[in-house]
Amino acid sequence: MSSNEDLKKGHNDYILKRIPAGAEAIVVLVGAVDFLDQPTIAFVRLAEGVLMPSITEVTIPVRFMFTLLGPRNADLDYHEIGRSISTLMANTTFHKVAYKANERRELLSAINEFLDDSIVLPPGNWERQALLPFDELKAKSEAIRKRKAKALEEKSKPEQDEAAAKKGNFSN
Repeated sequence: MSSNEDLKKGHNDYILKRIPAGAEAIVVLVGAVDFLDQPTIAFVRLAEGVLMPSITEVTIPVRFMFTLLGPRNADLDYHEIGRSISTLMANTTFHKVAYKANERRELLSAINEFLDDSIVLPPGNWERQALLPFDELKAKSEAIRKRKAKALEEKSKPEQDEAAAKKGNFSN
């Protein structure tokens, strides 16, 4: 083994020790090509993880593949979209949905839920003192979540009342 291979193996062993047993990977491939007029996306969940040692940095099974190819002249930053997909897959809630989803709608709903729970800072140089304290951000996030849950509850209440009326179940 060459010294470069020794270094790489040591680095990979370090990474592998930090990955939980049974973990599976996502391969995110993005790029610009000359033969497409519009972006094309594929999000694939394999029936079971497959080892692809030449694709992943460490040898763990690949369960998901995301590919985005588009024209060079598009106003899209393919690299940032790839980073966003990786961030989504690192989120426990989205990750669980990705394993179970049967329809595109379920994934899109999980993306919306992730965005609803995310706090986004616009690009720029931010001074730490100018940012809200973490506890305050967490409290605001929880308040938003409660407000949404209440709105959903109120939205479904007329439907529940209507269903009860159809069954002849009236409760006061």
